[in-house]
Amino acid sequence: MIIPGREVLVKRLPQSIRNVDYVQSYDRDNLYPQRALETRYRSYTLSGIIPKKAGFLNGEGFEQPELNSIIVHGQGLDAVTLRELLDKTAHSKTWANGFAWHINYNLNYTIASIKPIPFEFCRLEIADEDGIVDKIAYCTNWERDYAKEQKPREIVFYDKFNPDPHELYECFTKYGVEGYRGQILYWTPEKNKYPLCSFDSVFELAQTQSEIMLYALNQTANGFSAGHIFVYPGTFQDDVERNAYKKRLANHKGGLGAGSIMVIEAGTKDIKVGDLLAKTDLQNNDKMFEFTLNWIEKSILQNYGMPYEIVGRQTEGAMFSRQQIEDAYTYYNAVTRDERVEISRVFKKVFQFWNTPINSEFTIKPQVYEAESNSLAPSPETLKAQAALKGSVGGVQGILSIQESVSTGKTSYESGVSILIEIFGFTQDVARSVLGTPKIDPATVNLPAAGQPAVQPLTQVAPADPVQERIDAIIRGLSRRDASKVFAYVNDFKKGRMNLDQAKTFLMPFLQTEDNVMKFLQDPEGDGADA
Repeated sequence: MIIPGREVLVKRLPQSIRNVDYVQSYDRDNLYPQRALETRYRSYTLSGIIPKKAGFLNGEGFEQPELNSIIVHGQGLDAVTLRELLDKTAHSKTWANGFAWHINYNLNYTIASIKPIPFEFCRLEIADEDGIVDKIAYCTNWERDYAKEQKPREIVFYDKFNPDPHELYECFTKYGVEGYRGQILYWTPEKNKYPLCSFDSVFELAQTQSEIMLYALNQTANGFSAGHIFVYPGTFQDDVERNAYKKRLANHKGGLGAGSIMVIEAGTKDIKVGDLLAKTDLQNNDKMFEFTLNWIEKSILQNYGMPYEIVGRQTEGAMFSRQQIEDAYTYYNAVTRDERVEISRVFKKVFQFWNTPINSEFTIKPQVYEAESNSLAPSPETLKAQAALKGSVGGVQGILSIQESVSTGKTSYESGVSILIEIFGFTQDVARSVLGTPKIDPATVNLPAAGQPAVQPLTQVAPADPVQERIDAIIRGLSRRDASKVFAYVNDFKKGRMNLDQAKTFLMPFLQTEDNVMKFLQDPEGDGADA
């Protein structure tokens, strides 16, 4: 039931049959992705955001470094590596919400090459009676712009990706090995349905931004912001005389577009000199445009959930530091995690049919803001930070927590020493002095039988906690800066400055699993007191 006054909105992206080209129409004119791409190029905010987000989707490449250099298409300078395939895929998915690969096979019915192709050039074939789409149409000129290319417009229909050897055998038999065109993998969030572009909800705002820029250009080029009207005393005989007169006036107005002059004919020479030139003060729209452009930029950023720091912008009246940028990267890595996993799944599904099967999860390494220094000597900034940490209340509480965790046996003595050295900058002797002599529990010591010499020194044996040991190993492997950030996040959570979801978002990139995060948050000292 539709309530009067609350009718359903018109479909944003109607998908219909286009009998002219035998494809499903991508919007009414079949040119939605072409319009989206042009709008993206003309909006300076989108042009800045899309490459940034694509950088978070492709990250630092695959976690297995040997995968990145595998050649998947071509050779020499034209070769496409697996990392380049990932980059193109991430970029296409960022703006179009989809991507496309052209795939060829060898005589063993395994994949011989994979090449990324422009998503905007692909269309779905008209479905059959059962709703099945078997082919993808590829054309570089859907807009029928005959000045675009020298060759005639051509639409080529490729089989959809299907690595079934029986299907490939039939294709090779029908077309021959050399005659078979290959297949296209056409990935969209919903099968056999065109996606909206990633900025569809702010599409009009991006267009508005580009139109305001055109308006500003016209103002500058034509001088409409402070124009004049010159009243010619008399009448021009023809256009040649009129244009010659305008040209003489232009020689006296300054630089290009510096205050345009409109010439009108008075029809009589009986006119006062003071009335020959009249200034036209047009409305100043600068303030209105400034507000509109700021609002548009905020809306587009909000659409992508991207912090200001990532695009190098500041909120009004604010300043950002290196720590804020690193936190923004950590946050946005968490926001884009699901999309990276989605891309990894596609790579895994396809490359199991590669000519040399690749056994990998194709996990993408998240992007980092800045690589840590490999220098063994701490930087002056690190020494200063360590000194400040040791002298702070939080630093003292952290040291006491480490002491307690070691004394209860939940953290090993050597782990405690390592943490004090790496995080607080203590020397080994001072770190051991801070922890003191390890306590020995008589109940856990293997004493020699009566009359037998003690052949082994007494050692401390404590029940092992696998999760705590894993967390200790992770903390020891962190850089000084990252470890300090972890303790700071935990402290913010305990002080109520951060809720559980926020703490999990910031800690997951460091502690790796949710179990580790929950253990660390609920029982940071490792003694079970907070559990």
